[in-house]
Amino acid sequence: MKRWLAAACALALTSCGSFMGTVPGVPSRETVSVGVHDPAGAAADKPGADVAEKLDWKTNQLCTRGYTISKEEAVPAENGGKIADRLVTCQPYGFSVLGVSFAGLVPF
Repeated sequence: MKRWLAAACALALTSCGSFMGTVPGVPSRETVSVGVHDPAGAAADKPGADVAEKLDWKTNQLCTRGYTISKEEAVPAENGGKIADRLVTCQPYGFSVLGVSFAGLVPF
């Protein structure tokens, strides 16, 4: 019985934990590019409202704890179209177990 209890506690702690999501010292891995085809944006430099909504949705799928936009631009595509491109930096993850944060106690 003690073995099962120890195994259950270990499983609970490992399954409910999270870790730092960025790699310190490697800035190229902290910035992510998200792009969406913008069919109506051939004349505009900024993406339209529907394209911005798609960019937000895709970015939220990658950066679950929030993000900051580094750069946003419209890149030319074939047949006169444009691709709305956004460079974002995701907020780092923190180590927590069962909702209790151990910020500063764990060396990563």
